[in-house]
Amino acid sequence: MIDVEHTENWHANPSRVLSKITSNYIFVNDSTRYCVLPTWNSESIRSASVTWREHVASLTAKSYSLGKTALSNPDPTKQGYSEQVVDLINEILETDEGTSALPLLEAFLLEMRRVSVLPRKEKGFKVSSLRFIEFLFILWKHRLIAFPASQVWAFRESDIPLGRAIEISELHFGDMAEVMTSLTLPLKHPGQGRAMLRFILACSKPFEIGDYDYAVLKLFEPFALKLNHQTLVYGITDQVHARQRMVYHGNREAELALPQSYREIFIRQKGEDRSSAEFRWAIGRGSSRVEKWREQLADYVASLPNRVGLRYEISHLNLVLDYVIATQDVPDEPLRYCRRDYTAAVSIGSFQEETRNISERRASGSLRNIARFFDWVISTYGSDEDGIPYREYANPIDIDDLPPQATSKGQTDRDAIPLRFLRMIREIIEGDDYAWPKTIRSDYLEYTDPKTGQRTRVWSPVRAEFILLRLLLPIRALQTRLLDSGEGDPEIWSTEQGWQPNTGSLAPTDKTGQRELGFIRRIWDHHSGRTFNGLFITTNKTQDREELFTENGYEIPWENADVIQLFCRLRDWQVRYNPIVRAISRADLKSDKKLVVSADLAKRLYGLHFLFRDAADRDFPHEPPTEGRLHGFWALLIAELERRLEEAGQTNSDGSKIQLIRRHKASGVPKTPIFDMHSLRVSGLTAFIDAGVPIHILSEFVAGHATILMTLYYHKPGAAEITRVLDSALEEMSTNESQNWAAFLKNQPTELIHEIAAYNSDEGLRAAQSTQSSLWSPMAGGICPNGATLCNVGGPLLNEGKKVYAPVPGGSKNCALCRYFVTGPAFLGGLVAAFNQTGGQIRELFGFLEENQTRRRAIIAEHGTLPTDRKVSAELTTVDEAVQSTQSKLDIFSQTWVSQLRLIQKIEKIIETHANDNGKNTLVLNGQLRDLSISLEESTEFEMWDRICQSSTFYPNVDARLPAIRRARMFDVMFKRNGRPSVFATLTDQQMIVIGNEAANLLRSMIGSPRLEDVLAGRLALDDLGIAPQFEEFIQQRVDGGDVAAIGYEKRVAG
Repeated sequence: MIDVEHTENWHANPSRVLSKITSNYIFVNDSTRYCVLPTWNSESIRSASVTWREHVASLTAKSYSLGKTALSNPDPTKQGYSEQVVDLINEILETDEGTSALPLLEAFLLEMRRVSVLPRKEKGFKVSSLRFIEFLFILWKHRLIAFPASQVWAFRESDIPLGRAIEISELHFGDMAEVMTSLTLPLKHPGQGRAMLRFILACSKPFEIGDYDYAVLKLFEPFALKLNHQTLVYGITDQVHARQRMVYHGNREAELALPQSYREIFIRQKGEDRSSAEFRWAIGRGSSRVEKWREQLADYVASLPNRVGLRYEISHLNLVLDYVIATQDVPDEPLRYCRRDYTAAVSIGSFQEETRNISERRASGSLRNIARFFDWVISTYGSDEDGIPYREYANPIDIDDLPPQATSKGQTDRDAIPLRFLRMIREIIEGDDYAWPKTIRSDYLEYTDPKTGQRTRVWSPVRAEFILLRLLLPIRALQTRLLDSGEGDPEIWSTEQGWQPNTGSLAPTDKTGQRELGFIRRIWDHHSGRTFNGLFITTNKTQDREELFTENGYEIPWENADVIQLFCRLRDWQVRYNPIVRAISRADLKSDKKLVVSADLAKRLYGLHFLFRDAADRDFPHEPPTEGRLHGFWALLIAELERRLEEAGQTNSDGSKIQLIRRHKASGVPKTPIFDMHSLRVSGLTAFIDAGVPIHILSEFVAGHATILMTLYYHKPGAAEITRVLDSALEEMSTNESQNWAAFLKNQPTELIHEIAAYNSDEGLRAAQSTQSSLWSPMAGGICPNGATLCNVGGPLLNEGKKVYAPVPGGSKNCALCRYFVTGPAFLGGLVAAFNQTGGQIRELFGFLEENQTRRRAIIAEHGTLPTDRKVSAELTTVDEAVQSTQSKLDIFSQTWVSQLRLIQKIEKIIETHANDNGKNTLVLNGQLRDLSISLEESTEFEMWDRICQSSTFYPNVDARLPAIRRARMFDVMFKRNGRPSVFATLTDQQMIVIGNEAANLLRSMIGSPRLEDVLAGRLALDDLGIAPQFEEFIQQRVDGGDVAAIGYEKRVAG
């Protein structure tokens, strides 16, 4: 007899899930045991009895050896069921309550497993575990039972026999048979098909495919992660998702409830994920003591406002939890740790020193962040109503005892990529219809056609197009990753039909709150009175800001056919092969832990339809490519460039091979190229200038979101220090040099002058030779051979026949655009100073332009382009005039900026060409000037204003009044943050320049340039650095007009 009392393999407590897609309930057996469902009742058991008889009849009909009598009265014992099992089945089918059937089901299962391991001779030809399983299928069909979730991915542990084909028929599975067939047929191999069957059986029979929602799949996570069958898992989840997209296409409510993907549920973590702002990794790591610390650390992080990169704080605060977990005598809450009468046996600093292999300065930075947490603890839990801390509490970390924290050098060491290499890289990507990128296996994906259900292997162009766009546009990698496809815009652009209403699934449903975020957008041109297709960059902020972080983005008014074609083909590819169901904000991205943002900021970020969705990323196909995947592609690309250079026989000047890869992985895969992928931006900007990109577009790149400065460098061996300011000695040296150069220029033959001077037109050289040098007008950046008297005809040619010339663009003394202007190496410093001043003017104008454009958009959004209200119409006209006027000024300043840059580049070329010229025509150059070179670099706003102010000391043509005001405001804000009264607001323009220069130089000498930015932004306080009294005394003495004794500080080297 079979023991029917034990139910070790069955239970009656499934999880009940309400689907957000369909609003139907479904039961999930997230267990290692079989489950009797709550839907077991007399009606369903009677229906199952009918199906059981039909099943036996079907088996009998297939048996050709039986006669008509057997067909009319089928006997299950003739089809592989023993009399004992038949009796058990009949008892089960007569039981109206599921819990009462548990012992019977247990006996049935035990017998099935006993039979499954019997040798064929003992169990006979027809007897197999498949007959038992078919009965369980029937019970599942009528929502009576569910199979174990633990068997879904663990195929060897499944009771469903591997060696026998499972017939997916309506008899066993009802109306789910067709759905199950459509889900299993496209899968790559039988193992995936069987896993899909087991997944479906582990839930109650659904009413529709949408009953399997995110919460249902989430219940299968523990079993999948434990067994690491990720290929199997993704095959199932992708197929379910594809079927749901097909079934609910056009059902907006259901589509909005669909997740982007089910893959993220089953991602394998490589090691411990310690990036959570809630410090989830520490849950369950200790007693309630650890949990209390974790909760308060999470509350502190949640309180941090306006953070784009929370990863730094989180990384440092993880140390606190490691310390609490490892140190048993730490109090059970942070406030008690802050008591003055408590002394830890092992301090956090000592623990860090023992457990972290980091430099002293990095350790200091970590402890400073932790100290801010304890400040918050005392302020929140250990202070009175007025916010005054109680005397018994003090911060356990004394930051005054800490060494200066680690700082960056404030500038990149990246090598610029030669233009010929850039051209070759583009050819490698695009050549022969992307032949080389298509050889990279990690850019392929399995695509399921939602109409046919068929799966095909498809190449993803995302990484190739990403690099290609960065070759075409000098924007940052992060900005490229966050570009929008326009799938959610009201209108959409195609090369065939132009602008058309967006009819896609992501099109906005109403006009309220619509935002056009697509990379290609229509821009109104005030000059031509028409619209054109420009570019829209969704973000221009990449760092934490003290002011409120917004992500308004900015426009680039450039109709670039190559960029537009790239956009259209990639967007269309995404819509077809990698569709999404809704927009995602950068706060919701899970693939890149570096993009973790603060909670307040997450609420303000717009959802984006990412153009560069990395479909070939196994885990996050709907998110932009990670830095790791981009770097991997870039390394392979540079390795291919190296290979082609060698194949073409190109070598270094000494005949050696051109090495572009510094290091390879152990597998031989290239790891570290000599060119950083991020240097594409600076290389791209230079290439654009050389290619003659329209002036106003360059201005957008420069002033729309970044500050560009020209820096002079010493490249003489042993003196590789950046010269931030040309001091008086260099100015004197430069003055002498310019006098020598002028005399030298006057006496040279015409053919040589072409080689040693930089100029806009040959007419400048002819004028220099035909006039006496005493009549020349020397300036900081060059000379005017006409004594500054022909500004009215120094512009472009208007009438070639009559030789009529326009005035110099921008007015008198705008020498950089004058056809007579001549300059050379001796004037490099002054020309660089003028270049930086022009950049500051461009930035200032762009701020004014952005304000008016924002104001104009707001008026049009509310009243349209032709408002009927006279007051509103007049306001719109005024704003339009302001925009046009500012754009005109910007055009002139931009022309000046580019002309100055070209002259500087010509001078640099002259210096390089003649540096070792020992002939009689050697340039008369001071040895130190000969060692100068230039670098175009991004800088902060403070650096830009300060550089202009500093250079005005030596170059009177530099007007530093406005830059001094901007810099002074930043100093006063810094004083206010440090609890000091403002100082600079009461100074005269000249005092702002002089005292501001000294203040900036003093701070740099005391704390270094990178940390100066931290102080100005409020990330570091003067008191924290121990310099507040000295700096305050210095400023006050200078304001009072007194002399200041020697400061007594040596410049600290930034570490």
